[in-house]
Amino acid sequence: MPLTVQANELAGIRPYLQPRLGFENSFYNYTKPDAVSDVRLESPSEEPHIGATLGADLGRYWGIEFAYDYIKTNLLQTSGKKAGDYATTTWLGQLRFRYPLLQDRLVPYLLAGGGIGIGEFSGREDFSFTGGGSDTVPLGVVGGGAEYFITDNIALGVEAKYYFGFHPEISISTEERELTLDAVGVTANMRVYLDQLATGKYAWLGEQRPARDKDAMRGYLSLRGGVAFLTDRNAVPEASFDSTSGPWPSGSIGMNFNKHWGVELAGDYGRTQLRSPVLGKITGYPIWTISALGRFRYPLLNDKLSPYLLAGPGLGFAEIGDPDQPLSVTGLSGGQDNSIVAIFGAGVDYFIGYNVAFNLEVKRAAFFNTQVKINGQSETLSPEFVSLTAGIRVFFP
Repeated sequence: MPLTVQANELAGIRPYLQPRLGFENSFYNYTKPDAVSDVRLESPSEEPHIGATLGADLGRYWGIEFAYDYIKTNLLQTSGKKAGDYATTTWLGQLRFRYPLLQDRLVPYLLAGGGIGIGEFSGREDFSFTGGGSDTVPLGVVGGGAEYFITDNIALGVEAKYYFGFHPEISISTEERELTLDAVGVTANMRVYLDQLATGKYAWLGEQRPARDKDAMRGYLSLRGGVAFLTDRNAVPEASFDSTSGPWPSGSIGMNFNKHWGVELAGDYGRTQLRSPVLGKITGYPIWTISALGRFRYPLLNDKLSPYLLAGPGLGFAEIGDPDQPLSVTGLSGGQDNSIVAIFGAGVDYFIGYNVAFNLEVKRAAFFNTQVKINGQSETLSPEFVSLTAGIRVFFP
């Protein structure tokens, strides 16, 4: 059956979601990383660039979208020593112009827009560095990309953006200085059209194939984000856990074998903080799990709603991250540690297309124990968690 793909002659509104990822150490480059004489930004960025876009096509050529991007890199001193981390978050409104080619399968496009950006110093590593702070400023963006449709409503592509006018202030030795965060970022992306929510003449695309679960064997990819709560925060007398901070990304790749049973390889990642009752915050403590899970589904409402249970073994990892105080003061030491964990949970998929579902999931990680040394003594921490995440599940084929 030929694909009836996204860019066609019909008028109407066609909404979409677009998760994006840029890999570390090559795909996010600052144009003037050393604009301030006393410090410089490590360029390319030291960590992956993550983003997401919510938008809609308005007819054949035009569209509007709202984009979120997050990137973190090292802030280096003139000596080359790392002062700490510098993270940026942008929220941008964008206008998109598309020009479909090759029977509408290949779609190059241009975009432009503006919004606000937040620059923030964190994760101090050199405690002799007297500076930091955060600032919120306006900025603009221009860019372009190209994507190729692999199904009626899913396209894979590459997108490049130039962020300009992004100049937040940072405090250095009690003096306010202006960083230049103008940068070029390149990401790989997957655009997922929500045809069941389309209006006008696009709505017929969502009616061609019912939005429901299937008995057939098919693979899937789930992408979610949310929050998590640690279940044993009072770890040891010398240190306790703060709540997790920042986004909690979660995802899986799996296979449905039939109407009820499937398996998946799942991953979760988050950051927490260790706090001393005497010293306060002492260090960041990233945690993550990788697990092999069995999944049992029981579709309802004409297979449009698909609640499920999941459970299985995995590995949990943790490590001492960015210290908030010198390790010589806190007495903390140790590297990455891991343990066998048990993962179990439940969730629900609500189908909004024949191969796309909104996904809500609750997950529990148990028997998660890691080791650190405090003042030379080995201590056992238990970063067990309960996570609540939401996102999408995309099925292939």
